[in-house]
Amino acid sequence: MAFRVGQKVVCIKESSLHRTLCPVNNPVVGQVYTIRRIATYPGYGTGIWLNEIVNQPTPTAFGILEKGFYIERFRPVVERKTDISIFEKMLTGGKQPARVS
Repeated sequence: MAFRVGQKVVCIKESSLHRTLCPVNNPVVGQVYTIRRIATYPGYGTGIWLNEIVNQPTPTAFGILEKGFYIERFRPVVERKTDISIFEKMLTGGKQPARVS
């Protein structure tokens, strides 16, 4: 799956990390978020940062950084345009409604 900055994603898996020394706001399963940054760290995987969640920077193996979230915890949101014309045709029997002048 290709992810990109600005893309809407939904959280599909809870965090398995429960830190008491560095409390962070974590995404909630089922909630929709917007990606603001993507980075890959060798040996650690790919992380994303979200517009809706901003945490304080904390010490990491790569310096003092804001905690990101593993990309595997998310899936892209499938946005479909709603088109009700098929239902309008069902109601009118395929005929256009009469217009009143």
